[in-house]
Amino acid sequence: MNRSCIAFACAVALAAMPGNASAQDSGDSCALLTVTEVSQALGVTVLPGHRMGSSSNNVCIFAPTAHFGPGDRQLVVTVTPPALFDASHRANGPSSLTPATVTGADAYFLTFGKVTTIHVRKNGKAFEVRMNPGKDGHETQAQIQAIETSLAGKAAGRV
Repeated sequence: MNRSCIAFACAVALAAMPGNASAQDSGDSCALLTVTEVSQALGVTVLPGHRMGSSSNNVCIFAPTAHFGPGDRQLVVTVTPPALFDASHRANGPSSLTPATVTGADAYFLTFGKVTTIHVRKNGKAFEVRMNPGKDGHETQAQIQAIETSLAGKAAGRV
């Protein structure tokens, strides 16, 4: 291998290494939370976050299996455009809006029926955290919101 090939390979390797930029600078929703944080919050061991879509990394699902079915206990983290935070900050139709507290960030819960999602904006970045308790989950809406708030606080610390 000649020197220019070695230099190119080193440059590519360095570019691929994580730097000091925040997780959201790259839109990597899977970097906002760790497997340990999600496992502890859900009470089950989850796999590393799985990005949805082949070319998109703005949605990340943490679940115990790679199945990701609606009946499975899981957590979904979505990096969203900041404008969506403002647009979603209006209850309409069957949805309800409730203030949420995330240190150093703006936050609210948007609830449709039994599904609640915490929306967070910090430093001009926005993301959502939604817990699906799964078919065997027994958490109340207040308990789900507490779990979402806790994880949103950890994620906000990385923004």
